[in-house]
Amino acid sequence: KAASGALARKDFTNAREQARQVVRLAPQSLEAADLLRRIDAAQLQQERSNQVMKLQSDAEQLMRSKAFPEALKSVEQGLQLDSGAAALLRLREAVLAAQEKLAKYKEALQRAESMLQSGDLENAKGLADRAVALQPDEPQGKKLATQIKLKIDQQTRERQAAERRK
Repeated sequence: KAASGALARKDFTNAREQARQVVRLAPQSLEAADLLRRIDAAQLQQERSNQVMKLQSDAEQLMRSKAFPEALKSVEQGLQLDSGAAALLRLREAVLAAQEKLAKYKEALQRAESMLQSGDLENAKGLADRAVALQPDEPQGKKLATQIKLKIDQQTRERQAAERRK
């Protein structure tokens, strides 16, 4: 009974010691042998749960630092240990979505820079605005959007000055 109580409290060391004492006193006890197997299984499950929680925590930290491939790797390792972990399944979807959003941001930013270089300021502005909408905290997108706006403003002033001279 003491071993079962210790097992219920997840005190695996005490539970194992209690069960071993029963086995020493009654080596033929099937109940004690079964209890030892349940203790081992419960301890293994607890260790697995701890590993899954650590991998989830690592993945969340990696995601916050935008290390998406590494975050995804941690999530996948956790899912190998517990394929039904709802939190890991949700986290995997969040990582994949964030990774896709970042890729779209980078593409919009590159295209905006290309349009700026070719002088297509209106399309460059639209793409830069899209990049900023996708990743509002990224300074590179804001900087490019501001640069394009200034260039458009400068062209507008030059055009107005040229019209006044006519």
